Amino acid sequence: VLGVFGYIFKKNNSNGPDGISARLLYNCRYAIDTQVFILFRCSLHEDIEPNVWKTCSITPIFKVGDCSDIFNCRPVSILPHLFKLFESNIHACIKKNLNHIIINSQHSFRPGKSTIISSISFTSYILNRFEANNQVDLIFTDFKNRLTQ
Repeated sequence: VLGVFGYIFKKNNSNGPDGISARLLYNCRYAIDTQVFILFRCSLHEDIEPNVWKTCSITPIFKVGDCSDIFNCRPVSILPHLFKLFESNIHACIKKNLNHIIINSQHSFRPGKSTIISSISFTSYILNRFEANNQVDLIFTDFKNRLTQ
């Protein structure tokens, strides 16, 4: 648990929706690491999460266009810091167990796999198919969630 404490909270001064400061958690990490570990283990063993972990503060972040149009904003959820720590520990465990079965061409959410590398791989694939006189079919989609009036 301690290694992830520093990674998440070291440069973060914000408060989560539960009012607990990231700086406080970081500064107290050695005093609370055992209690946090027990909390996480109990949560996993009992298959329950504290209700405070299920709350978040939502902040609209402007994207593009007319700033008075709510549809030009995207919601950003501010989660409790302890929940983010719990989630990152779970992610690390799952990643160790699943990383070997993910195909190499999967680029999303993988370290060392950027959109640029994905684009180069994809372009190379298309060029190779064209050079071999093979057909390449593409479907591009853009899903936009708009509320209807």
